[in-house]
Amino acid sequence: MRVAEYGSGVEAGPAGTRPRRFGGFTLTELMAVMLIMMVLVGLVVGVSRWIQMESARQETISIQAIIKEAILEYNIQKNVYPPDSPIAGTKPSALNDSDWTAATRIAGLFKELKGVEKSESIIRKIQTSRALMYWNWICPKCSNANFHAGDSCDVTNKCTGKRPATATEFRMFIDGFSKWMDYSRSGGLGNTPVIISAGPDRDFTTPSDNVRSDEGY
Repeated sequence: MRVAEYGSGVEAGPAGTRPRRFGGFTLTELMAVMLIMMVLVGLVVGVSRWIQMESARQETISIQAIIKEAILEYNIQKNVYPPDSPIAGTKPSALNDSDWTAATRIAGLFKELKGVEKSESIIRKIQTSRALMYWNWICPKCSNANFHAGDSCDVTNKCTGKRPATATEFRMFIDGFSKWMDYSRSGGLGNTPVIISAGPDRDFTTPSDNVRSDEGY
């Protein structure tokens, strides 16, 4: 019987056999464990993100269903669907054309629905955080055009410009991804009205992930 060296962490075996290790891990074993942990963390993060996106998608679908109900009531009252005419305003420099068009059309829809009592009562079902009001104006002090949530310029923290009387009110329906949606009176299936969410990437120019009210869920 061979004797293992003191502190080697290896128990000596019979002559001609490999010694038996009784403590610690080899570098290969540690790397294998770390790899498994990384894979598990990746799976957890991926599943968590999928759950968040699916929750936002379902919330968007619910909001669109309420808006569709209000549009149908509008049609019953006026025998016509709400127009998708854009509200006049000043395009913020930070917005692309598709975002600006969507903002002006969804704000126009909001205004139309609020003008019909029964339709307005329906859209009240939408929680306040998903039916936001902004003011669109050019700051008289810093000259920036933007959507402002209050009476003061919030383009920069240092600007103290105040909302002018010419500011345009923009009330917009916000989807589950925290982005305003778009509206088309005849862009849906069968030339019907449709509400469009830009989807997870918040980009209207990439329709592959858009959430539309005329889709089957």
